[in-house]
Amino acid sequence: MRASNQLFAETLRGVDRGNELNFDGVEVSFGGGANLMIADKGGMYEDPSGNKVRFKTNSLGAETTLPGADQTQDDIFQSSPVNGRLHYTLPSATDLVPGVNMEDFKSINSLNLDTQVYNLATLETLVCASYEEHLCRIRMNWNWTPIIYGVQPQVLYYG
Repeated sequence: MRASNQLFAETLRGVDRGNELNFDGVEVSFGGGANLMIADKGGMYEDPSGNKVRFKTNSLGAETTLPGADQTQDDIFQSSPVNGRLHYTLPSATDLVPGVNMEDFKSINSLNLDTQVYNLATLETLVCASYEEHLCRIRMNWNWTPIIYGVQPQVLYYG
């Protein structure tokens, strides 16, 4: 039985970009736009909009939890929390970290994000188990970011 002050439920199974779960973390662009499917073993609210995606990171100098953007209508339509699936379109790094522009991210090669889902009904934060953290890891990486020289801004964004 879980203690009443327990806020973290180790129920997330992982994040994928297709039909199979990743085992080393998902590599994505700093520009965002990656379509992700978040899987869990039970614990998500049955209405997709009752689940808020958040990201924990140590890549910004200290451990920080970043609120993800709200799900789009397309995300809500493609989600099925009852079946353990939550669709999410990843925002750009500048949307995740307000007040920081893309040039500020040039000093780091990658931004590691551990996916969390906050259930608004139970007020529980769903995370991957400590021995399976890599299954919930998303890595924004410059190697996956299309850069066009001679165009401003140089990083292309989804949309």
